[in-house]
Amino acid sequence: MKDDKRRAYIRQQAAVQAKKKEEEGVPLTRVMGPIKPLIKRKTMDKVDRPGKKLKTRTKLVCAVLSLPVPPGPENPSRKEVNGEIRDNLAQKSIHKFLLVGYDKSGRSTIYKQAKILYGIPFSEDERQNIKFLIQRNLFGYLGVLLEGRERFEEESLLEKRKRCVVDKSGPSGDTIQIDDTTIYSVGTRVRAFSDWLLQVLLSDNLEAVFPSASCEYASFIEEMWKDAAIQATYNRRNELQMLPREATYFLDQAVEISRTDYEPSDMDILSADGITSSNSLTCMEFSFPKSIQDDSLDPHYQRDSSPRYQLIRVHPRSLGEHCKWLDMFEDTDIVLFCAPMTDYDEYSADCNGVLTNKMLASKHLFESMVTHPTFENKNFC
Repeated sequence: MKDDKRRAYIRQQAAVQAKKKEEEGVPLTRVMGPIKPLIKRKTMDKVDRPGKKLKTRTKLVCAVLSLPVPPGPENPSRKEVNGEIRDNLAQKSIHKFLLVGYDKSGRSTIYKQAKILYGIPFSEDERQNIKFLIQRNLFGYLGVLLEGRERFEEESLLEKRKRCVVDKSGPSGDTIQIDDTTIYSVGTRVRAFSDWLLQVLLSDNLEAVFPSASCEYASFIEEMWKDAAIQATYNRRNELQMLPREATYFLDQAVEISRTDYEPSDMDILSADGITSSNSLTCMEFSFPKSIQDDSLDPHYQRDSSPRYQLIRVHPRSLGEHCKWLDMFEDTDIVLFCAPMTDYDEYSADCNGVLTNKMLASKHLFESMVTHPTFENKNFC
């Protein structure tokens, strides 16, 4: 009511002034001009500014995962975010890429390649985690190798018995003794280590004995690796189906990796299966560096190096059942979905222990993401 009376009073005063000025020969537009902006500004004060509050769940997850909270009406980019002042977010927009894929799809390799390519150094904690991951995986590869050695030894003994002629009717009437040693036979120490390691792997208890096991058996690994039976088994590694593709790279360096002072190189980090044992969510920020060629180009064709990009790597298990946590990444610009072509004849156990074709599992994950309401308008690559 007061506002209506105020506007009526303003119009009345403006009309009086307009009439007075008109009598003095002043154009009417010079008087009536400021009336509309004045009324409009007063009206806008009564209207709430548009915007939607950030979801409480999004804030909570961002805080737990150490992700930047997306700017909103209640959290503008120039205000305090996660305890830090991020004034530069007002000038530089961050384009977010979500990197996702099924188990062993290559998403970790792409993430590590991006860090190396754009000069984002691995922290000491990351390098230590990757070091333990490589050494732990090495014990797993050795377990597959030792299991294969036992199989090759049994096959070799069986073949040896078939070739050997047992003469029960010899002059002495005794059966000819068969030598039960083959090129795959090992000594007592290696056999004891083999029995221990295979028992640990069978009980899925490697996490509990590591990294103390690496320190305890570091010197023994070098001795075992020189054993002729282990080398004979390693020469037939292509016959061991449970040995992953990257195992050869690390088994070739088994002695160096098993040492306590081992420090992984960039190539070791890139070849490692994963980043951490838990394969939790990780993210990095980068920008495209300005190249020397850009200086010689016309300014219209020069690349702008100011935009920032964020690469978020997430494990499919972190998305929850039916991708229920996918709305945590609703501000993602592009989804990078990884699906290796070699998965067409490979299988893995799902959360229920059921063997599933990895290509079909990737297809199911992709369809769950594409049809999710949060990602219906997202770009997939």
